[in-house]
This record gives sequence, C-alpha cells and structure tokens, in this order.
Amino acid sequence: MPMQPPQLRARGVKRPAPVPPEQRIPSPGLGEPMDVGYAVLFLASDEAKFINGAELRVDNGSVINPAVL
Repeated sequence: MPMQPPQLRARGVKRPAPVPPEQRIPSPGLGEPMDVGYAVLFLASDEAKFINGAELRVDNGSVINPAVL
C-alpha cells in the first residue's frame, strides 16, 4: 500500500480502501494475446499509413485509471 503523505495524515484524511485491479478496468474481462495481434495487424495495414511515432496502447482502457498500472 502506498504511503500516506504526512500533510494528509496530520489533517485526518484517510486513503480509501484499495479496489481490486479487475474492478478498476473499464471494460469487463482481461485481454487476450489476439487483442495485441489485432493492433499489430492494423498498424501493418494500409489503413495505418499516416500513423508514425505514436504510442498505441492495447490496455483495455487502463490508461483511464492509472492506478491499474
């Protein structure tokens, strides 16, 4: 569990109870290797010809809630 900053502890602020990772992911379920394969297939296709230097995250929406990482 992360440490509580002293400034918050002195004011009586308590951290909320941790939420299990599977409940923090916006979409239900965990990813499959094929999900990454579809992203690679898209990047290798002609539809992605104007994409360069971009980061394509295949993370089931965990970027919305960085606490999942």
